[in-house]
Amino acid sequence: MIDKMLKHLVKRDELEPLEDFERDLWVREFRFRTARQNNLAIASWQAAIIAVAVIGSASVGAAAAAKANPAPHFLSAGEDMLPSNLLFGHHR
Repeated sequence: MIDKMLKHLVKRDELEPLEDFERDLWVREFRFRTARQNNLAIASWQAAIIAVAVIGSASVGAAAAAKANPAPHFLSAGEDMLPSNLLFGHHR
């Protein structure tokens, strides 16, 4: 059984030409390196776009919140944040 498998491996290796083996290895390594660099560049651009989106969203949200809600009253600590007031509005 093992002899048959060894003969099969020897026969398989005889069919492969090894003249350009080293060149093919370097071409493959160059392709991997180029793909890795491209993936890093794409990931960097995606991170930059997400950072700009988060910062822009936070600044627009903070500006809208500052304009929409007046400052809380000093004596009513959390009345405006009660779930009933948030759901149904203020009844004064």
